[in-house]
Amino acid sequence: MFLSMPSQKELEKLLAVPNAASPDAPLAEVLSLMNASGATEPERSDRSLAIENQGQGNCVLIVEEEQLVGTFVEKDLLRVAIAQFDLETTVVREVMTRDPITIDTSQLEDVFTVLNLFRQQDICYLPVTDELNQIVGLATPAFIDRVLQPANFLQLRTVAEAMERKTLRVSPAASVLEVLRLMAENRVCCATIATTPVTVFTPKELLHCLSLGLDLAETAVEEVAIAPVSLPPRTSLWEANQLLLQHKDPCLLVTAAGGEIIGTIAATNILKTINPAAMYGTIRLLQGKVSELEIEKLHVLEKQKIELESQVQQRTRELQQQARCDRLLAEISAGIRLSLDLEEILKTTVSQVRQFLQCDRVFIYRLDSDWNGVAIAEDTKEGIKPLIGKRSHDPCFAPTWVEAYQNGRVRAVNDIYTSHMAPCHIELLESLQIRAKILVPILLATEAEDGSSSNSLWGFISANEAETPREWDSMEVRLLQKLATQVAIAIQQSNLYQKSQWEALVRKKAESVLTQERN
Repeated sequence: MFLSMPSQKELEKLLAVPNAASPDAPLAEVLSLMNASGATEPERSDRSLAIENQGQGNCVLIVEEEQLVGTFVEKDLLRVAIAQFDLETTVVREVMTRDPITIDTSQLEDVFTVLNLFRQQDICYLPVTDELNQIVGLATPAFIDRVLQPANFLQLRTVAEAMERKTLRVSPAASVLEVLRLMAENRVCCATIATTPVTVFTPKELLHCLSLGLDLAETAVEEVAIAPVSLPPRTSLWEANQLLLQHKDPCLLVTAAGGEIIGTIAATNILKTINPAAMYGTIRLLQGKVSELEIEKLHVLEKQKIELESQVQQRTRELQQQARCDRLLAEISAGIRLSLDLEEILKTTVSQVRQFLQCDRVFIYRLDSDWNGVAIAEDTKEGIKPLIGKRSHDPCFAPTWVEAYQNGRVRAVNDIYTSHMAPCHIELLESLQIRAKILVPILLATEAEDGSSSNSLWGFISANEAETPREWDSMEVRLLQKLATQVAIAIQQSNLYQKSQWEALVRKKAESVLTQERN
């Protein structure tokens, strides 16, 4: 499952060559790019994931003067279709997604950083830029596939563990426009049409409708829907992946023994099952099948730890030549991978970030089950009121804002007195001596018993000015977003290490008991 990590240059060759358009290109031109074959991927073997054909074809990078200024993706397509923009007169600048999430080439070697961004942001593409912010390529799920090669992992998991259980069923007479609105409202990637036999409508059919110039409000969905491919829930994810490859469909229907539709499975659902914690668990399972010697599990984990540390050292040397902001991120990232002491990692992080931002305070605080927060790491300017260890309750936070922050909401406030804030929240910030702030959620990927994954709001990282307003720039906000991802990795790494240490202790005690019984 894990291979020795390729060099940065080799990793760059695994990136897709993206479709690109000018900000002033009409929507018709951009849709033509999306309706084509998609971005150019490196040559793949038959064992590549079907997901490599998902995402990049539905992602067009918007480039101006060799700089990435936005993206046009599937959600933008849905929005454009629902709003019925004129495809010939509307330019993509008006409807594109601005300030897209990107990574630089130095981050490619940490494949789990890319994977966590895919999972947390619910995306299947990630523009990769160099130190001049020029596009190098597009990281897609195919990149994850080529580095981790998770074929064995997928053979051990079933469709029932990964499928999307929420389905949308619509009348055959409903217009395409009505169906699009329902898809957006229910946040589903396809709709099943109540015809005999059942048919489906996906964004692939939407592109076809737009390319033909059909009137979406007057076209019945049954006229453009297609016959689906279905499979039972006990099918392995690897078999589902092969069907997606064979039929080139964005999703498959999952049906019970009686033919009842119980869910859908798409390439992105398969991607979400590939997470670090699950892969470590699968490694242990595979090792247990080939050997009864439990000690081999520890040997493999130790070997992987050494490999990861070696990769971090190489990555740190390369990042020393990057810009000042990138160097800071690299130092903190290296610290995370060189230490399993979470408390020390968080303490070092807030200290370095405050020195870089030259602000009054940077702190990390953790939320409890009642959504109260306590600062567990802090660095402050002399004379600023410390918050470390202090528990606070924001009456305006739960439940109103919990879901928004679980979905990745970032808050940058230049001045609490000129921003739109509830009086109760302003009062809390005044008591904490906060006048301006950046607030970024720390999200951990969690997996439910049914195999579905979601983001858990662990806490926040925040930069503050205590007494004066401050106009935060986008670079500072992006820096804290990237740091929040690194802190999440550190937390997961620490949790995994503690779990493995506990398992080793239990195993050692069991072996001791067996030895005593034999004697």
